Amino acid sequence: MMPRPGGERALAYSGLKDHDEALKASDKAVEIDPGYGQAWLDRGILLQEMGRAEEALFALDRALSIQPDNLDALSTKAEALTVLGRYQEAEAAFYQAMDMDSERYETGDSEVDWLL
Repeated sequence: MMPRPGGERALAYSGLKDHDEALKASDKAVEIDPGYGQAWLDRGILLQEMGRAEEALFALDRALSIQPDNLDALSTKAEALTVLGRYQEAEAAFYQAMDMDSERYETGDSEVDWLL
């Protein structure tokens, strides 16, 4: 699969901890291809890292509307909901992810350790 415009650049800037440039590249990626679920997921993760949980939640919901079975989007959504104090919704997202792939969570996946 060919890399999507802007997506790789956003990840590179994020890796350099240049969140402003990563967000600009992320904006471009979803503008070019709003149906690219990974770009929305990456944007949600970036916004979560920036402490912008409400915006992250919007991006994660977009990612999940495109890829409903994306475990990374579900676990990051659960994290954003927890930050926002929406604990019942966070728990529901986490259990939805567990129902989809219980083996992943039984092994102590570091992505969900924050919830356990």
